[in-house]
Amino acid sequence: MQTEERANEETEVNWIKLDALYSPVRAIAFRVEPVRIGEITNYDRVVMDIETNGVISPEEAVKASTEILMKHFSLLGGTSAAPETGAENE
Repeated sequence: MQTEERANEETEVNWIKLDALYSPVRAIAFRVEPVRIGEITNYDRVVMDIETNGVISPEEAVKASTEILMKHFSLLGGTSAAPETGAENE
């Protein structure tokens, strides 16, 4: 049901009405498996299962979420996640 159809419903204070689902990602699961590279056996790999609604591919979902995480982590670290353009030197 859309928020417009629920306009007369009473809600508690500090609640925001939203439409139900707006994410193209339906489900995500991951697992960590041991992997062997040559003679070295103490490596791990992450296997991700990503299901989308078809609007974007799983690869695009990973790329977009990685970019968002990098921006958030750069705020914590005080660094810039934006690529250098060289415009500052002009």
